[in-house]
Amino acid sequence: MSPLQQALDELAGPWRTAQDIHDVAAAFDPAQSFAATLLEQMPIGVVVQGLDGAILAFNTAASRILRLSPDQLRGRTSFDPAWRSIHEDGSPFPGDTHPAMRSLQSGARERDTMGVRVAEEEPTWIDIDARPVRNAADDVVGVVCLFVDITAERNAKDKVAQTLYRFEVIASEASDVMLALDETGAVTYATPSALRILGRDPESLLGSQVSDLFEGIDSVEVERGVQDVLLRYGSSNRRTLPVQLPGGPVRWFELRMKNYLHDPAMGRVLVTLIDVDDRVSAEEELRRVNVDLQRRLDELDRTHQLDRLLGTGTELLVRCVDADEVTDVLWDCTEQAFAGHRMTLRLSSPSTGEMQPIRSTGGLHSNVRVDECWALRTRRVHLSEVGGVRCHHIADGAKVVCIPFVVDGRVVALAEVEHDHLADDGATELVNAATSMSMRLSTAIPPTSVVDLP
Repeated sequence: MSPLQQALDELAGPWRTAQDIHDVAAAFDPAQSFAATLLEQMPIGVVVQGLDGAILAFNTAASRILRLSPDQLRGRTSFDPAWRSIHEDGSPFPGDTHPAMRSLQSGARERDTMGVRVAEEEPTWIDIDARPVRNAADDVVGVVCLFVDITAERNAKDKVAQTLYRFEVIASEASDVMLALDETGAVTYATPSALRILGRDPESLLGSQVSDLFEGIDSVEVERGVQDVLLRYGSSNRRTLPVQLPGGPVRWFELRMKNYLHDPAMGRVLVTLIDVDDRVSAEEELRRVNVDLQRRLDELDRTHQLDRLLGTGTELLVRCVDADEVTDVLWDCTEQAFAGHRMTLRLSSPSTGEMQPIRSTGGLHSNVRVDECWALRTRRVHLSEVGGVRCHHIADGAKVVCIPFVVDGRVVALAEVEHDHLADDGATELVNAATSMSMRLSTAIPPTSVVDLP
């Protein structure tokens, strides 16, 4: 029994039986009773009503709580529509169902919560305890009602309910999912947004582990992070991981955890799942664009360097007077343009018409017949083993770019550059550079300098 209820029982005890209900009312006369003095000082409202429901007596607290003057209160019955009583849900509270009237009818104690309006003011909420008064013959002759003002408590309760309702609405519309974990790491609460964002009913998450949302190595990483946070009050953790949505795609979430286990108001580990899939996609796209941009910048830089190299080679070639000088320029240009690769430079043999190596950094050394090399036959740059074209003079598995140099329709020299990147962008750049070299230098070779070549 609560202290308040115990006090009400002790207060109402002497009035449960009486010769006449007016004897009970007379107890409120300070001139006749010491108890009346105590009644006037009590914060609990007390009213005495007869069988017709009319108020016969009351203390000052009753007048104050009900916000009615003594004249307004005396003689008023429970049936008076001016009470404008309401239930807790806001529905009307008819006079014949008031606790006092129910107690008179049932002859038993009745309790209830009632809102009483005065004019247009906000209702005063009272907790009423109505107890029948019986005479010596055990007949009900009246009722004593004791009540306390619970308006402040009721308003505080309403504010809490409103706050919780607003939180639930906000949480259901939030772009994040919030979870509360106990000291074992089990989920004890999930915001309604879990259904919309994760495709998981919040109730279905209760008792589960956060790692259950992840698969494979990610779940192990998450579980390790949760355990680390559980060990230290105030500690936090953050990581970005993919989540497989039920029947949907994989989306990226930022997982934030913080330990509030020792906070009396929380007593939980707070976990926030933030959907960052768009951000991760944008970052990935930005990285891709940056890589592509850097590749283009590198390509421009290499093109610029190649242009300068070929410009210098062209100036030197136009001044050559014999095949030896042409050989020196072609070798220097090839070596600088394709530094780091194995290379071979071949010249036409005056006696056989074959291409024979004259300089090399470890490349292929056998002589090349014109009918064995597609580049020589077509006078074009040839990337071996690509596009279904294969040079017979190149050993199996070799990856070689053949660069022919043509003067007056004749292939007078052939550069071969070996490499290991036939299938990637590096091969394309290599072929482009080789094409520029073949075209630019071929046009600069003086025909008179190679007149001795067949």
